[in-house]
Amino acid sequence: MRRTSEAYDPFPRVRDADAVISFEVLAKTLNKRDISASGSAARLGSPSETVNGVPEFAAKYGTLEKYGWPLDGSCAVFPDEGSEAGFWPREVSGADGAFSSPVTLRLELPEDTDTFGWTFHFDPKGGVRASRIRAVCYDAGDNVTDESEAFVDGFGDGGVSGWSYNRFVRGYRAVEFTFYGTNLPHRMLRLAEVDFGITKRFTRDTITEARIRYGMAPDGSAFPAKKIDFTFDNADGAFNVLSPAGVYQYWRNGQTLTAKLKIGGEAVDMGSFFVTRAQIGKNRLLARVTAHDACWLLANQRFYPGSLASLPSVRLDEAVTKALEGSDLAVDFGGLGAEPVSLRIRNTHDRRTVLRYLAQAARAALWIDRDGVLRIRRIVTASEAAAEITADELYDWSGVSVAEEIAGVTLTVPRELEKDEDGEVVTEQYSAGSSDDEGNAQAAYENPCVAPGRGQLVADWLLSAANRRKKYAVKNRCDPAVEIGDTIRIADAFRNDECAVVTGLEIVYDGGLYAVTEADREF
Repeated sequence: MRRTSEAYDPFPRVRDADAVISFEVLAKTLNKRDISASGSAARLGSPSETVNGVPEFAAKYGTLEKYGWPLDGSCAVFPDEGSEAGFWPREVSGADGAFSSPVTLRLELPEDTDTFGWTFHFDPKGGVRASRIRAVCYDAGDNVTDESEAFVDGFGDGGVSGWSYNRFVRGYRAVEFTFYGTNLPHRMLRLAEVDFGITKRFTRDTITEARIRYGMAPDGSAFPAKKIDFTFDNADGAFNVLSPAGVYQYWRNGQTLTAKLKIGGEAVDMGSFFVTRAQIGKNRLLARVTAHDACWLLANQRFYPGSLASLPSVRLDEAVTKALEGSDLAVDFGGLGAEPVSLRIRNTHDRRTVLRYLAQAARAALWIDRDGVLRIRRIVTASEAAAEITADELYDWSGVSVAEEIAGVTLTVPRELEKDEDGEVVTEQYSAGSSDDEGNAQAAYENPCVAPGRGQLVADWLLSAANRRKKYAVKNRCDPAVEIGDTIRIADAFRNDECAVVTGLEIVYDGGLYAVTEADREF
């Protein structure tokens, strides 16, 4: 379950639901610590604090500017140290909001950089921002490569994501911003941070529909990727996938998209995704974006076992670490890190498939959760439920079934690096349960990562996992805090409410909110 406040109520009688989807088009390889900052003399803070990774001020600070300290208790005294000061230049705007001498900020980068504009984090708490900005970009020889101006029309989503300066600039080494005034008279500029790129947010005002899909297979037979698919209003034509200078070219480079669902104003994190596809509707009035998690990216990366292929078996944590080499994906092994597995396999497999093999060989399922952590778990139905879907939350009584009993399982283990006397790959086969000679339902699995001497143990587990026969796929009002792997209690038509483990979620926001929750348990 996602952590929520004590006041969180997913199923009030009358419910206000909202969706917030954000994507960042930022310069992914640019390290702000390598940026040199200079500019106008500062009264508080310094230019360097605009690239320190802190995008907001801790409080609304009182100042001795004209009308700068209202006596309504809303202002804090600026601390001596320890809080974000940002960049407060000495210049104070006049009665018309203009500076007598424009304020400048120059940022010099360690390498040539391409960005789709910049994001300015001003001071929404104090209500002060710039009124007009000029941006001049330079190459490594300090030659001007681009010049532009923009009027600042707000703080950016109420100050949550900053104000975006939309301007595609390629191959610049430095940028100098000139600020000509403030939105309020008699004010100093307050600038907390500058990001290289832009952030865009969609809410219920622009989202037509959003579908989020999560899943896992208790028997380790699949490693599904999280997926979000959403459609939004593009009546203004701002989303132009055909533009060579457009934002879409950055989306294809794996930019991050995050999603949240709100119930009664409380936001529940739905995780991060990587944009994989974007398209325009027939009449351009709607645009559609599809994004997946890191699992999708792993499917396109070949796995090389290296020296571990020479060992008959290795620990699960060693093997998974090798499969994720070069990735920053965190792993929670659920106490299974010491399980023996094998990496005596050819280098023809992709990383996603190898990770699934390894989890199954350790008798476990796997999925990437909303925090971006790879979870490896043996699926067991808990006796206590973390949440409940009562009859009041169900749309109808359908979606509960009992699957056919799997009487037997066959596990084939190809030893891909071992050949018999005929030059064929050595293959081991293990069976559990009854054979198909009796006409009973059978399940077949293949896994080259099963460690020597563990085949029968894995086959017995697969038979047990395949017989989690009571299945749920119920449409309900949706508690967005429920996650994959949670044990929840689900009502049925015969009042035989039982606990089951969540194996799949499809959450749909279309102005309202509902979910199809998939779960299973032993029968």
